[in-house]
Amino acid sequence: MRRWAWVAAVAMAACEPEIGPGTYFCGPEMLCPPDLSCDPLTYTCERPAAVRPFACPEGTEADEPNEDADAATPLGRLACGGAGAVTNGCIARSGDVDVYAFKLDECLAPGARLLVSARFPIAMAPLSVQVRDAAGEIVTTAQLCTPDPDFTGTERVCAELPKGPAAYTVSVQLAGGGDCAGACAYNLYELRAEYLVN
Repeated sequence: MRRWAWVAAVAMAACEPEIGPGTYFCGPEMLCPPDLSCDPLTYTCERPAAVRPFACPEGTEADEPNEDADAATPLGRLACGGAGAVTNGCIARSGDVDVYAFKLDECLAPGARLLVSARFPIAMAPLSVQVRDAAGEIVTTAQLCTPDPDFTGTERVCAELPKGPAAYTVSVQLAGGGDCAGACAYNLYELRAEYLVN
């Protein structure tokens, strides 16, 4: 009886799950299971020896400084119902702001509307995306629109508005909070601007 209990205990201990590196995306605040750390380049939980310091990918800061409308990165003109504009960016530190500018072609199609969205890893500081008109006034702020379920380790924010002014700027910056007390005040993102029709 004692031998059976010992064998059962050994068998149960052997069945305890082991969490391997790369199995999980880091959650908000870069949290990971015990003995693993968040790698900011892959936003997955890895062995501490494999974790690398954050660095903006090559080319994502080529337009810096683009902190305001006067220095905004041009995204060109958006055609009615066309492919839109897509760009990859990086917020490297607290206080960094990336600003993009684009114009809308004339569009007579019913239901024409502008959709601006950004996708970014949940493992780093959340981002705020604001759409402004040519006068610099905030037209709208993007809201969380991540599809459910989503297993990509990323969040998505969206701002949709009916066709209005012909020119806009979009600013991307840290949303505040959730930056690991400043230790992860950075993030990567993909920004999209689309001129949709029904």
